[in-house]
Amino acid sequence: MRQLCLLILLFNFGCSFVAGQNTKAQLLLFWSETCPNCIFYGPEIRRLQGKYIETVEWIFIFPNLTSTDSTAHTYILKNKLQGKIEVARAADYVQKYKIEVTPEVVLLDPAGALLYAGRIDNSYEKIGRRRFKTTETELADRLQKLADYQSFPYIRTRSVGCFLH
Repeated sequence: MRQLCLLILLFNFGCSFVAGQNTKAQLLLFWSETCPNCIFYGPEIRRLQGKYIETVEWIFIFPNLTSTDSTAHTYILKNKLQGKIEVARAADYVQKYKIEVTPEVVLLDPAGALLYAGRIDNSYEKIGRRRFKTTETELADRLQKLADYQSFPYIRTRSVGCFLH
């Protein structure tokens, strides 16, 4: 039944399923060990992982030149996050998905098609300024729709965070 639902999901997005490809959606999280916005979003990412760890492959990409495999692994362990870590090929991902800041996320369907790109939510209205109350939760909304096998249009939102260095 799950495979049938996955095929229906892929059909809704206009993608074709190729045997041997990922069976999970992928969430690319462009992250930095030193960015205050990434640190702020740690608890929200842990909460989302608690709900969607089985349906989404989580990949943390550390694109800053100061990031190393060691610093990235230490950060992930210290903050009790789960997922793969990519440092060596980070620049390729940044170029491919036109990433400008951390944190920024890219959600891909199992065939690799873009489902969503941008911010986690609207907690930050501009650099260094958080909203009193978060009113839009784009990433959580899309992960839930994905888990419920509901289609949704691709959009890209503007992320607010730390510039890549």
